[in-house]
Amino acid sequence: MKLTESEMINILDNKNLDKCTQDEKAQVMRFAFGEEFMSSHDKGSKKTYEELDMIETISEMVNEMTDEVFTDIHQFYSSKSGDITPEQTVRLERIKKELTQLYFEQLKQNL
Repeated sequence: MKLTESEMINILDNKNLDKCTQDEKAQVMRFAFGEEFMSSHDKGSKKTYEELDMIETISEMVNEMTDEVFTDIHQFYSSKSGDITPEQTVRLERIKKELTQLYFEQLKQNL
């Protein structure tokens, strides 16, 4: 069941998370902490300003790269470039976040 914002706030305010189903807990946690934090693999680790700057730079590069790939594909196949569906947008954003995290982890291990 999809919880409303007011239901999630009520759960948090009344400390009723333990009464929720696993799916409801996941919704509340994503609402409380944000999608990016909940999908990260390094919860609890401190990030320096330098690391945050790296992540932001990598994210910008991934976004630019993705736009270039879409443009190149449409040019190669002589198709018209159009809007992507909302479902495709959600998938693409998740993939870009995963790519950003992968590139950051690889960069960090090689510094």
